[in-house]
Amino acid sequence: MAVNFLSANLLGLTVATLTLEAADMVWTNSNGGSWGTAANWEPNRVPGADDAVFITRAGTYTVTLNADAAIREFVLGSESGTQTLATAGRALALGGTGRVGANGRLLLSGGALSGTGRLEVEGGMTWQSGSVDAGAALLVRESGTVTLESAGNAAKVLAGSLTNAGIVTWKPHGGFRVDGTFHNLPGALFDIQEDNISITRTEDGASIVNEGLMRKSIAGVLSCSVPLIQRGTVETLAGTLNLDAGGVLGSGCAFSGAGLTRLTSGTNVLEGDLHSAGLSLSGASLAGEGRLHGILVWESGILLPGASMTILSGAELVVSSAGNRVKSILGNLTNAGVFTWRMYGNIRLGGTFHNLPGATFDIQLDSRVMSPETAGAFFLNEGLLRKTNGVYTVGCDVPTLNRGTIELTSGTLSFNAGCTHESGAIQLAGGTLSGAAGIELAGGRLSGWGTLSGDLLNRAGTVSPDPANGGLEIKGQYTQKLLGTLELTLAGNRPGIDQSRLDVSQEARMGGALDVILAPGHEPVAGTTFEIVTCRTRTGEFDAVNGGYLLGRDLRLTPSYARDRIALLTVAAPDPAEVPLGVTARDDAVLVFWPTEFAGGTLFSKNRMGDPEWTPLPDASHRFIESPPGPERYFRLGPP
Repeated sequence: MAVNFLSANLLGLTVATLTLEAADMVWTNSNGGSWGTAANWEPNRVPGADDAVFITRAGTYTVTLNADAAIREFVLGSESGTQTLATAGRALALGGTGRVGANGRLLLSGGALSGTGRLEVEGGMTWQSGSVDAGAALLVRESGTVTLESAGNAAKVLAGSLTNAGIVTWKPHGGFRVDGTFHNLPGALFDIQEDNISITRTEDGASIVNEGLMRKSIAGVLSCSVPLIQRGTVETLAGTLNLDAGGVLGSGCAFSGAGLTRLTSGTNVLEGDLHSAGLSLSGASLAGEGRLHGILVWESGILLPGASMTILSGAELVVSSAGNRVKSILGNLTNAGVFTWRMYGNIRLGGTFHNLPGATFDIQLDSRVMSPETAGAFFLNEGLLRKTNGVYTVGCDVPTLNRGTIELTSGTLSFNAGCTHESGAIQLAGGTLSGAAGIELAGGRLSGWGTLSGDLLNRAGTVSPDPANGGLEIKGQYTQKLLGTLELTLAGNRPGIDQSRLDVSQEARMGGALDVILAPGHEPVAGTTFEIVTCRTRTGEFDAVNGGYLLGRDLRLTPSYARDRIALLTVAAPDPAEVPLGVTARDDAVLVFWPTEFAGGTLFSKNRMGDPEWTPLPDASHRFIESPPGPERYFRLGPP
């Protein structure tokens, strides 16, 4: 410390300088008192910027700042009693390191902690008002506690950094502004016991990094307008916590509690596994790549372009909101768990929605649409897609490829941009399946009862109308190609009661196979007629009939073709002496077949009639398909 003394003589003005060395300044007054009183210190002067300060005298007392102070080092706390330092509206600037020991208590009651040093809290700190200024660092050790509370609505401003390895508790009253960094370390607790208030900021670089437990303990609404870098656990025990500024959802982070945590605005970057209970996407955006564990409720918001989310097996994403809020999937969403679409709001798809094998897409609402946001939008179902609620229409305006199961039990499910059913099953149980651009069966099955509104192209699948519940109606055109199959069950000859029938409102273009299944115990008698197809107009005939020979009973079911219908006639006829083998070439394919009621047999082929050897085709079971067909080929059926 430098002290200047001025003196005058006849020759002019002389300046003399006395320099005081830095010292260890020890508090001596066990009754407490004013920092600025020299008699309270040893040596007897007020500490300066180069001094180390020790308030370590035993006893219970309070030292109060009466002016702004600057020091180099600082130790507060003895082995017994309680030693308190109160800022009382003044600033304490620390240039080096400071420590609040186990019995020390720091009372930040207005003013500031400033300087470029670091203050470590092993004991306790009460923050009633004031600030931790930019450049200052506050470290709460494992044993330390910091309590934010005041009698009135006094603001607390963190402009520097607060690193917590212990417990930070925010109690009534007063706001908390973070313009610097609050880092909640692994194992640490940030306990929020305040409500109907906000964590605010005025600086763009502000952040809260949570690697420990950030807990909201009481009812009411708390909003956090500071970006949250979440790598630990956010636990909302009661009320609502709104996260308004985005941030990072790091791998392994978790949201828990009986209350609700909402991502309301900003962009949250996914970095891996997200464990969710009581978390809601309520207006914010998601970027990065993430995997969902638990349950996430999606009220509104965006999965941004380039982002991807996977709903893991056992997890559920619930799309639901109180109002008509849009949910936008502009990146890629992969579902291995459950995706539940409830009231209200549409879905906009700009990337790919992939419903994996074993996953469920459950539609529980009406009058909503999945619409394309970009030309590349695509829906791929390899799991279960079902509509289980409502009597109105849910539309999918996105091109759809189905390799799994589609279940429809009520209302209308409309594929307005085309649906190709490549494999798996479409199961109708009273609802309406609609396709403005048509529905194509490239494989798999379409079965059940109800209505299909639009054109159906059965290229290589199986259509199986239910024999009861009114049967299956196609309000449009039905085309069955060479590799397609119409499967019918006969338990009587009352269509829609005990017999399958396909009712087509427009043209029926027939081809491919007819499979006839007799219900157990049912044996038609000669002369019985089964009306199996009705239509406005018919062209074409079946290329193959399976189940038409009632072997051992000298009866056959023979198709009868009319302009607007097809029937099966039960006729008396002996069983054929040889297995009938048929070959049809059409639709850029060759179909070789023999009826399934004739068990056994091996199909042989050769390319030219003059070839001496026939080649067995052991994988051909009642039918062989060659597409595209070769220039010349011959077939015969021999013993196994």
